[in-house]
Amino acid sequence: MGAEHDLLRRKLRALFDEGLAAAQPGAAVRAALASDGRGLPGPGGRRVIIAVGLAAAAMAEAALEVLGPCEALVITDRANLRQIAGARVMEAGYPNPDAAAVRASEAAMATLARLGPEDRVLLMLSAGAEAMLTLPAEGISLAEKRVALDLLRASGASRWDMMLVAQHLSAIKAGGFARAALPARVTTLLLSDDTAAALGEIAGGPLSAPLGGRETARALLELRNLWNWMPATVRARLLAPEPELPELPTEERLVVGSNLQAVGAIAVRGARAYGRPLIGDADEVAHELRAAISAALPGEPMVFGGRIELMAIPMAQDRDGDDPESWEALPDDSDEAGGTATLTRARRRGLLAGAPLHQLALSFALQARDRRLPGPWALLLATTSGGARGSAAAGGALIDSGLVGRITSAGFDWPDCLEHQDPQDLLRRAGALFEIAPTGTSVGDLAIFLRA
Repeated sequence: MGAEHDLLRRKLRALFDEGLAAAQPGAAVRAALASDGRGLPGPGGRRVIIAVGLAAAAMAEAALEVLGPCEALVITDRANLRQIAGARVMEAGYPNPDAAAVRASEAAMATLARLGPEDRVLLMLSAGAEAMLTLPAEGISLAEKRVALDLLRASGASRWDMMLVAQHLSAIKAGGFARAALPARVTTLLLSDDTAAALGEIAGGPLSAPLGGRETARALLELRNLWNWMPATVRARLLAPEPELPELPTEERLVVGSNLQAVGAIAVRGARAYGRPLIGDADEVAHELRAAISAALPGEPMVFGGRIELMAIPMAQDRDGDDPESWEALPDDSDEAGGTATLTRARRRGLLAGAPLHQLALSFALQARDRRLPGPWALLLATTSGGARGSAAAGGALIDSGLVGRITSAGFDWPDCLEHQDPQDLLRRAGALFEIAPTGTSVGDLAIFLRA
C-alpha cells in the first residue's frame, strides 16, 4: 500500500471520527434536555424515563444525569446490556423479537398504567426499538405473529405493508403505548438513522395511529394470496370490527440525533456534503457513488450520509431446483469485459456472499477501475449497524485505488474469486476492512471519499 494511499486513509478515518462524535447519543440527549421545561411534570406529578433500542443505555444515563433521580426503565439488546444506577434494565431480543422483548414491553405498559394526569413520560427511542417493543395483541401468541410476518416478508412485501399488518397484531404499536400512558403526557426523543421516515413510522408507531385499517391489512394479505395461510387467531383479529379507541393526544417529538448530524460535522471540516440516502443493491449504490464522486475536486472530501440501506445482491434461481447450472441468468450491468460484468456473473450464479457493504466496496472498486476514476483515491464505507445491528459496532471497508491490483497480485482472478470467495474475506486479505470497537450509537452510516 503506497504512502499516498496511507495518507488518504488516515484522513478519512479522522473525518469519520469527527462525524461519529457529533452523533453520540449521550451528547444528543443532554443537548435536547438542556432547554428548560421540556416535559416537566405538573404539580405533584412525577417523571418517568423509558429508553428503548440499541442506544437506550447511553440515552438513559444522559437523561438521568441532566434530570436527576426518577423512575427509569431501559430496554436494550444483550450486546448493549449493562447496569445503570437508578434504572431498571431489561434485555430484549434483537433483531428478532423474543419472549424477553415481550416481558420488557409488558413492564413498560405496567409502568404507564400507574401514571396520572400530572405525570410526564420521557420516551427515548433508537434503532432496534421496533423489535424490542413487542407485545402481541390479546389472543395472538408471539409465534403466531411471527408466522404471519414471516409469510408476508417472504412474499416480498414492502416495509410499509409489513408495518401496517404488524400494527394490527400488536398491543403496543399503532398508538398503543400513547394510549396506555393516558392521562399522562409523553415527550419523545428520537435517535434515528432514517430521517426521511415519517415520525409515526419510527419504532413501528407506538405513539401514532395505524397506517391503515384492518380492512386494508386484510386486502394486503389477500392480494399476496396469504390470507388462507394466516394463523386462525390472526384472521380472527383482522376480521373483527375496528375498536373504538380514545383520540391520541398531540405529543412532543424531537429527533435529537441522526446521520445528517454526522454529515454536518464532517462538512464543517471542508467536505462537500451529499445528504441524500443511498438505497439499492450494491451495484446500484456503487454506480450512484461513482457518478457523484466524478465531480469531486482533488483534496476535497465528499461525505455521503442520510442513510445507507443496502439490499444483498440476490440469488437468481429458477424453479428447477438447487443446481447452480440451472439458475436463471440476469442481464449484464456492463459491457466492459472484466469489470462490473464480473460482479454480475457472480450474482448470476448466486455465489456472491457476505455483507452488502462489502459487496458495495468491491463493486465500487471495479466500477472505478473500469471507468478510469482518476487517482490516487480512497473511500471509507462505514455503518454502525454492524451487519445484524446487534452490537452497534462500526464496520465496513476502507478501500483505495490500489485495491483491485492488490487482490490480483495476491493470485486471485476476478471472475473466479467473485464467484467463490466471500467479499469480506477478500477485503480482509487486501487489508481493506474497516472495523472499530462498538460505538454506542446506531447513527453513523457514512461514505467518505477523498482524492489526492
